[in-house]
Amino acid sequence: MDKKKRFQDIAEFIGNTLNADDYVIKYENENEALTRFADNKVTQNVDTLKETVSLTAWIDGKKATLSSADCSREGLKELTGKCEKAARASVPDKEYLPSLSDDGQVIEQMVDPAVLKAGAPERAAIAARTIARASQNKVTAFGTVFHTLNATGLATANGLLKYYENTAAGYSNTVDKNGEKGSSFSNGYDLASMNPEEDFSRALKDAELLQNRKEFDPGRYPVLLSAQAASKLMMWLGFFGADRQAVDEGYSPYSNKMGETLVDTRISIGTNPAHPSSPSLPFDSAGLAVEDRKIIDKGVLTDIPCSRFWASQKGYEPWSATNVVISDGTKTEEELLSSLDRGFYIKDLWYIRMVRMEDFTLTGMTRNGFFYVEDGKIVTGATHFRWNDSPLRMLNNILGLGKGSGFVDSWFSVFTPSLLIRDFYLSSKTLF
Repeated sequence: MDKKKRFQDIAEFIGNTLNADDYVIKYENENEALTRFADNKVTQNVDTLKETVSLTAWIDGKKATLSSADCSREGLKELTGKCEKAARASVPDKEYLPSLSDDGQVIEQMVDPAVLKAGAPERAAIAARTIARASQNKVTAFGTVFHTLNATGLATANGLLKYYENTAAGYSNTVDKNGEKGSSFSNGYDLASMNPEEDFSRALKDAELLQNRKEFDPGRYPVLLSAQAASKLMMWLGFFGADRQAVDEGYSPYSNKMGETLVDTRISIGTNPAHPSSPSLPFDSAGLAVEDRKIIDKGVLTDIPCSRFWASQKGYEPWSATNVVISDGTKTEEELLSSLDRGFYIKDLWYIRMVRMEDFTLTGMTRNGFFYVEDGKIVTGATHFRWNDSPLRMLNNILGLGKGSGFVDSWFSVFTPSLLIRDFYLSSKTLF
């Protein structure tokens, strides 16, 4: 399927069918192929194609947004008819601005030809090598191998027409030894980003180190956050509270802090859709081009993403972020670990939730590889903790900064370093 041509045909058909004053069309097409393995055998091969169209229409200043997975001519006619009816029944959109016109943006497609050629046999071969190593080491392995081709198109009544394609590929495995589990994953936009052999070795080593793990008391400790763990935590900085209207109206953790030094001066945080390790969509939901831009520059909060509406009200420049890129250091995780006198090495986190927006306090739990460290060496595996802490506070308490790694997921893309942090709050023991 020529996805770009299909998007253009759909946009033209809706434009000719819809009876509205203004509109924005968003087209998404995702082809995901995945192989799953568990208990040392391949258990599933899935190849799915999802296609959706979202239509936002304005009639007499009133707005409606509807989506459909039926992209046939009849399905699109039904979508436009329902959207017109909903818009007429709606209330005036107080934040309406005319849809964007063509801005001449040059869009680079992030497509790896090797991903396009890969199929179930190639994914199964990767899984088979992991299964063979698991059997040799008398452990159980389970995980996934996936690759996707995503297409996103945006069209407006005022002549904007943008299209972006990107591939993604990833591998993850968990290794179970005597009930203790180590885990590792690698992903990116190309097949070369996957490192199945290294991921298996890391997961196996962690599972072995976790044997006979010990309990420790809650408290504040120095911790080393792996880049993998940091990616799941730090991505919150780019997508929660990072809105200029929220900042100005007082319901963001960045409120009343513009121009202040919030974190260590070694840290800059921003967005860059062309980042080679964590590429992302180069335009936002309105069609506005996303550029390389900083939120925090050398520790100082310098700017915040701003909607077109709020920019028009306050005289700001509108801009958006579609990924999170954090400046990194030069040390490996092993080098950071060697400088940790007494504390914990956290390889993974999960169940992360917001606790208090005002200071960005989050909570979550440690997962899989979690180790007690003395004199720069892992002493033992540790039972897991719930933690409560703020990434802004963490980034202001850095003892060491590691090399960065990129992580690409279905809904976020982030580049983050490993971090050695003082006084991380492990608030309570968990039951597992």
